[in-house]
Amino acid sequence: MIGYDMSWASFRVIEVMSASWFGHKRVGYLAAALSFTPQTDVILLATHLFRKAFTQNVSTDSATTEGLKYETGAALSCLANICTPDLAQDLLSDLYGMMNSTQPYLRKKATLVLLKVFQQWPKALRLSFDRLKEKLSDENQGQCIALPLIRTM
Repeated sequence: MIGYDMSWASFRVIEVMSASWFGHKRVGYLAAALSFTPQTDVILLATHLFRKAFTQNVSTDSATTEGLKYETGAALSCLANICTPDLAQDLLSDLYGMMNSTQPYLRKKATLVLLKVFQQWPKALRLSFDRLKEKLSDENQGQCIALPLIRTM
């Protein structure tokens, strides 16, 4: 896919990202991360898909939540690769919610995605400074190690 024009398949990639099976979603997120550019027209359609992936991990069943964490992680990785100023502005509050997740895996990934958000929408750094300061005292070392990466920006 790298080096080839895939703009003709942009809408199909969005359709695969919205599939119900995780295997299809993972392929869709990977295709979006590799082929979408800031000029891709359908990138704004992904906003709802990201928001849905970020808020679905609040299930009470631990087995369901365990699987959803990887789906949310795939969505976070995709967002880090295709982040635009509009996506950054729309999804900042959802990333704040992910930073307060009970799962350290998601907290760390959400903190690292903030680096890309800050690069695309610098005003977000000023809005998030207090939350980042709170995360310095997190009990998870992975979360604390992720914060200096943002500081080097």
